[in-house]
Amino acid sequence: MFPFSAAEVSLGVEHEVWAMDPDSDFSDEQAGKRVVAADGTGLGVVKEVRNGTLYVEVGADPNPDTIDELGWGGVVNQSVHELRRQFIATITDETVRLSV
Repeated sequence: MFPFSAAEVSLGVEHEVWAMDPDSDFSDEQAGKRVVAADGTGLGVVKEVRNGTLYVEVGADPNPDTIDELGWGGVVNQSVHELRRQFIATITDETVRLSV
């Protein structure tokens, strides 16, 4: 699915890190992964994958600046949002890390 991988070591545990191929679709493998902002703060979890696109269920106390950067700030009473590919920096075995 992704063109290459590299190892990332976090707290002594090695994880696979996948570089983003802008033309590839996401699969159900990403469902359930934590979504974190560029600074490492939690944002939510990948709730589902539809038509190759990730949908994120936002956690209880997300950073409002990150929500605004993702374009999710104006949506009222919506807990699951489409995560546009342009905001995804890397994907590990357990985490989707954003570029914002």
